[in-house]
Amino acid sequence: MTAPALVELDAPAAVGDLTDDWLGLATRLDETSYFQTPDWVLSWWETLAGRPPTRAVTWRAPTGRLEALVVLSRAREPLHGRLPMRLPVYVNAGSGAGAADHCGWLVAPAWRDAVAAWLAEAIAGHVLLLRNADACREQPPLPAGALLAARSASRRA
Repeated sequence: MTAPALVELDAPAAVGDLTDDWLGLATRLDETSYFQTPDWVLSWWETLAGRPPTRAVTWRAPTGRLEALVVLSRAREPLHGRLPMRLPVYVNAGSGAGAADHCGWLVAPAWRDAVAAWLAEAIAGHVLLLRNADACREQPPLPAGALLAARSASRRA
């Protein structure tokens, strides 16, 4: 397995080089949605989210084929609706207000452990908030010790 590669979303050339492979991965994996494609995530990043610091992390097979993609944004989430305090968190890009409920990451089964290990290192004890991830699919690759804080029903019929 190769080491993950990082692409900052504010680097248009690098993102442009990734989009075809990203769409190919979404096509190959079962039960993916439009909300996991570059069309949605990049549009969300630019318009709804207001271009927060966001990076796409890719894992490729030795052949160069894209096998896993995690897109993380840095955000500030309210601690409570009535309190002005906001906490810094990592969130799955493409999710939140104005998004659908199928915004999980694209990860081939053989790459789940590598992605979970990278996440543990990348967030380094910070809060990871997975919003609008598809509850009908298997558990996303998460760092060891991750705790489920809340779950809501999927709107998919």
